[in-house]
Amino acid sequence: MKNSSTMAALYAAALCTHICIGLLLPTIPDYARDLGVPESQLGLIANAFSLSMALSLIAFGFLSDKLGHRKMLVVALALFAPGTLLYPLASNSWQLGIVGAVRGLTCAAFIPAMAAVLIDLARPGERGKALGRFGFVTLLGTGIGPYLGGVITKGWGFDAVFYVCAVVATLGLVLMLLRLTSLPQKPAKEISKAGHSWEWLRDRHGLASLSVPFLLTVGSGLIYTYLGGYVKPFGIEEDGVGLLISIMYLSSAFARAPAGAISDRVGRRPVILLGLLISIVSVVLIPSFQSFAMLSIAALLYGIGMGIAMTPSAALLADVAHSNARGRAMGALNTSLHLGLFAGPGIIGSLLVTSGYSAVFRACALTLAVGLFLVFALLRGPIAKRNEP
Repeated sequence: MKNSSTMAALYAAALCTHICIGLLLPTIPDYARDLGVPESQLGLIANAFSLSMALSLIAFGFLSDKLGHRKMLVVALALFAPGTLLYPLASNSWQLGIVGAVRGLTCAAFIPAMAAVLIDLARPGERGKALGRFGFVTLLGTGIGPYLGGVITKGWGFDAVFYVCAVVATLGLVLMLLRLTSLPQKPAKEISKAGHSWEWLRDRHGLASLSVPFLLTVGSGLIYTYLGGYVKPFGIEEDGVGLLISIMYLSSAFARAPAGAISDRVGRRPVILLGLLISIVSVVLIPSFQSFAMLSIAALLYGIGMGIAMTPSAALLADVAHSNARGRAMGALNTSLHLGLFAGPGIIGSLLVTSGYSAVFRACALTLAVGLFLVFALLRGPIAKRNEP
């Protein structure tokens, strides 16, 4: 793979930023509970970050295509760390929501730009591998973060998590700056057929690739938001919840690079469908489990399924999107992902008030099953690739 040292620096920067994101996954709901926020509001507060990202990712991806990915990376990463330090100043639900939304905007600026740069640096036949490695380091960070967040919270309190997060995010900026001159610095050139910039949105394979992250993050969003409340009667404390979430994300991380490489060889379809099927099985099992060991198996399976399906879906979108539209395409992919993170806790999670935790997880499994049939229908037929101008 060409430009390996530059890509390694980008992977390292992505690892740091996603450790920071992971640190806050279990911390924000617990911090909100500590401030007296009602349980019914946790889903919306915990996912203000995701909603903000979902609403702005395509716009930032488009801006990245126009202004240049390097500029977007520098500005976004420079703003990300200070945003984390706003959390200790928040004292109620609406302030927590505002801080989360600000953090979401900074993430929305750097994630599609970083993914687009990696796609540009990789050879066409190795995009699945490159995105798989990107998915590995981001999920590795997101997987390490929740457990570290639980340990830090238990030992030193919530504020310590926010300060550690800011330091780690700053390290990511420094690592990226070390290879700054090797990154593409010019905006993408306009192409003669303007339709190429958006025609991937009308391609059913593109629609399938956008559906997959939405479905899978509906499930992961429900798990990291409500697992703590579900397991509390079973004597599993904050560090145990953090470890379960880490298991889910770490197993997803380790599945991503192999899944991307395999999809480069055998095609995107079978790998995507297999991952969705495994995820459905794992969510079906959660309401039947009450021990840490059994819940660990469910978290492991969900993470594996998520990792298997996510990378080929991103690679499929890179295949069908034009080369000059990669920023907005990756922005759309991450918009779908974060809409799922918001919709799971915010919509399906509303069943908690009337029906309890088991009903929430069963509704999630049903949603994933319906989505599997939709994706299967969309993935039929040959794939029209539009990578080159």
